[in-house]
Amino acid sequence: MNASILCTLLAQRIPPEQFQLWGLEVHWMASKYDIPENRAIVADVVANYDTLAPAVEQTEKDEKDKEALIQAKIKDLAIKELKNEGKLDTNGKIKR
Repeated sequence: MNASILCTLLAQRIPPEQFQLWGLEVHWMASKYDIPENRAIVADVVANYDTLAPAVEQTEKDEKDKEALIQAKIKDLAIKELKNEGKLDTNGKIKR
């Protein structure tokens, strides 16, 4: 069980300001949050972790892929701008 994924799953159902994960152990930020309903949510998420986790993993992967694509586009635009301004030599190196 991955603590980061577990935290994400719990935060989908319990306001994140109400708890912290210390490893895989839930610690409530105040005793008023340590209630049967919240403990039941934790138990349910832990019991169904193997079913729930792949969706979080896919979402995280999609976000990383999207960020990588954005960074590649930014790099391409920067290179095109440098070429248009004549700031790159024939080898694609910045002219000094």
